[in-house]
Amino acid sequence: MSKIKPNSTSKKNEVIDEDGFKKYDFESLVNHFEFLLSDENWKNNLKKIRDLVSVFESKYKDELISVKLKFMKKAGNEIDFEFRPEYKIKFDKISKDFRVRKKIFYRERKNTQKNNLEQKLQIIEDLKGLINVDENINSVYKKFRSLQNSWHKIGSVPNSQNLNLWNTYKHHIEIFYDFLHLNRELREVDFKHNYDEKIKIIETAEALTNSKDIIKASRDLNSLHILWKNELGPVAKEHSKNLWEKFQKASKIIHSKRQEYNKNYESILKENYQKKLILIKKMEEIKNSSPSNFKEWQRILSEHNTVSQEFKEISPLKKNESKETWDKFRMINKGINRNKNSFFKEQKIIQKNNINDKKNLINKVKKILEREDWSSHSKEIKIIQKEWAKIGFVSKNISQKLWDEFNSSCNLFFERLKKGYKKISEEDEKILKKKDEFISSLDKEKIPLKIQELNKFINEKWENFNSIGSLKNSAYLISFNNFSSALNKLIDALKLKKLDNESVKFNIKILGIEKDPNKIKDELLALKRKIEDVKSKVLQLENNIDFFSDSSSENPLIKEVLEKISDYKIQSDFLDNCLLRLKSIERKRNKILEAKEIKSEAEDN
Repeated sequence: MSKIKPNSTSKKNEVIDEDGFKKYDFESLVNHFEFLLSDENWKNNLKKIRDLVSVFESKYKDELISVKLKFMKKAGNEIDFEFRPEYKIKFDKISKDFRVRKKIFYRERKNTQKNNLEQKLQIIEDLKGLINVDENINSVYKKFRSLQNSWHKIGSVPNSQNLNLWNTYKHHIEIFYDFLHLNRELREVDFKHNYDEKIKIIETAEALTNSKDIIKASRDLNSLHILWKNELGPVAKEHSKNLWEKFQKASKIIHSKRQEYNKNYESILKENYQKKLILIKKMEEIKNSSPSNFKEWQRILSEHNTVSQEFKEISPLKKNESKETWDKFRMINKGINRNKNSFFKEQKIIQKNNINDKKNLINKVKKILEREDWSSHSKEIKIIQKEWAKIGFVSKNISQKLWDEFNSSCNLFFERLKKGYKKISEEDEKILKKKDEFISSLDKEKIPLKIQELNKFINEKWENFNSIGSLKNSAYLISFNNFSSALNKLIDALKLKKLDNESVKFNIKILGIEKDPNKIKDELLALKRKIEDVKSKVLQLENNIDFFSDSSSENPLIKEVLEKISDYKIQSDFLDNCLLRLKSIERKRNKILEAKEIKSEAEDN
């Protein structure tokens, strides 16, 4: 079992076992990841890196679920949950560096292979030019040997071109030998060269008999046989039999060792088959389980992914056993996916009911606020809050919107109690009535479709709305909520692009909170959470791309992921702009307040 010492950032004498990363903690994994990339020959560590990243992501996912469960058990609100430890931040940074390096490596390899192809094509053309030239045969032969040497020094070419290129090269080599053998002067020289080369092959084969890696030795031996058969010409008859016997003797020793290995190989095949049967049984148990909520399904799916990955990594198997286990694996996966889809379909219906239940509670609170005896409903509000907490799962994006509306209404109720609010004044009632009439008239307005004109329209209506009269505290909140709800409804009817819709609605929201420092702070915090969430999703998707065997943009799966990344980045840019706008409003307001304080102090003095 080989072991590697990590870089200096690891704990002293800490080592990472290459045969499995699962038993190591997050810090050790991150440090070893960094160590692997620090190696000048990091490209040779690609499999180790993929294995390490896979283990890290799996462990982190489990850790995230565990931490979240603990948080929720302590009566935490899911929307407030945040978990981004230092080791994950460092891991994501190293992953980004790895992706950049890998991209450059593959691009350079592609260019190198293209250049190698061009060089080899030129050598084939040069070989063609050696036939029937008006030149001394010895000089021609030297050029021939030089071209052969050059060919073998040139590196790999694209796989799609390799076979055809090799066949073409071999064909022209044979043509040259036919031409060469017509010249008796050079035949002895050719025999001598081929003799020397075959001696080298025999010596290499004999050295391979002492190799500990019999699989590699077998592969190298096959290459030597191809070289002997296809690339070297004949030798003098008195040497031919003796050379072949020596080569065969070394070959037989390697073949014998390979056969011995194959005996053990059979037991490996049997062991792998049994391992897969055990994993299939585990997956059957997973399929037959009955998760009753999202958390259980997350745990089950995480366990299934781990078992599936382990199943796929077990190799080799006998052909019939491989087909047998794969068919069972595929059928179980179908069953799990069918159960999962059925659960989530049911959850959609339940979620719809949960949304309706939450909307009903919101309406209850709003109706209480409209009553003259609203202050006597304190107990009812608290009961409604408890009922809200009992309502089941709602998707995060909808949940946040509903919560904001519900929480705002409840806060208004308790703010009224705190301030000893009794009733909206008659004057405010008159203003509210006029404002409601103005809001009702918005339905008759012609709404612009262009965003710039639409925002201008909203600002004008806001000025008109404010010119009706000013309101304070709850009366202001009621009037603004009615105004924004009416405008949002009109905007939704326009069927704008998603970001355009959100941008316009954000502008409306700013109108209502720009004079309230507490609401500005709340909105800033909400935006920061959303930005962090979106950026985390982008990082996760970018990490996932690295583990596709075909990372080409033509791969439909890759294409889908890239589209998601693009959408998230657009959303992130939008949220960043919203954050900057809100910060700018906050700064301007703070400057105004500072100026007022300075003026007040000056007057006092």
